Amino acid sequence: MNAETLFNRIRNESKYCNRLKERILSLRRMVDEVAEMQAKDNAEWHDDPGAEDHAEFHASAEKQFSRATRDKAVKDLVTYYLQEEIYEEHNRKAAKVEPTITSVKSETAYGSCTLTALFSDFTEKRLFSFYIDELCFSNDELIGLTEGEAHALRRSKDVAYLRS
Repeated sequence: MNAETLFNRIRNESKYCNRLKERILSLRRMVDEVAEMQAKDNAEWHDDPGAEDHAEFHASAEKQFSRATRDKAVKDLVTYYLQEEIYEEHNRKAAKVEPTITSVKSETAYGSCTLTALFSDFTEKRLFSFYIDELCFSNDELIGLTEGEAHALRRSKDVAYLRS
């Protein structure tokens, strides 16, 4: 692994950690807000700060949702968030399956052949060209390959021809 690749990987990990930190802080604020709203709903709210039990209300609200309870809620939310992120990452990787060649068309002109492939995702791409007196490809050996695998096959045949 070269230095530039390592630097880019570290930079990406740092960005990820910063995003995660921001998400955790956001979840903590959300839990604190929900705990406060819940405490207000669970107790009799007094608009009159001079009321006899006003201070007791605030004390009971704090006891209902202690810092430990709030921290556990944040931990549970972060765990859920990370599980969702891992699941989404897995789906993104699974979705990156390369399409394979389903059929091949060839056009020959002036001793050169150009192959165009239809892929499993219904796209059509020009694969490559070659001289018919040097190389040959059958549909059977290309169907089922990805575009990269087809290019690798062409390269290996080209190298074998040049070495012969």
